Amino acid sequence: MLFRSNWETYNANNLLEQIRTTMPDDDPGGLTRQQYVDLLAYILKFNEVPFDGDLPLEADALKKIVIKKMQ
Repeated sequence: MLFRSNWETYNANNLLEQIRTTMPDDDPGGLTRQQYVDLLAYILKFNEVPFDGDLPLEADALKKIVIKKMQ
């Protein structure tokens, strides 16, 4: 999967910060943290990155979710 190839070794917080600082195109950072985390959850789920339950809002907890290459 291209997603995993591009993001392997990164964590969910890295991806969240990339999304937050670049989206939406006309207003980067314009969404609430919860909206960004919801978007992140959708992207991770769509790309079959495992995580338990709801994603946390806190950066330290998101850093524990590592995007790994599929075996």
